[in-house]
Amino acid sequence: MKTTVELSDALLSELKKQARKQETTMKELMETAIRRYLEGTHSAGRGYHFENHSFRGNGVCEGVEEGSWEQIRGMIYEGRGG
Repeated sequence: MKTTVELSDALLSELKKQARKQETTMKELMETAIRRYLEGTHSAGRGYHFENHSFRGNGVCEGVEEGSWEQIRGMIYEGRGG
């Protein structure tokens, strides 16, 4: 299918350079770029997936009361003048 696309002179010039450099056509470069863009928009709709970086174990260290930030802060700064 044919269509008309208006590009800035600078963008068209860069497209031509890249096509020559890669020994391909401007049409092929444009189709590839549009496909990649469309693939990216489809995958972006799924949202970000966070990898699990949890630590193994059963909570806080032995001897530390869970939820006791004063105790934890004291251990962090122990011997540092805090």
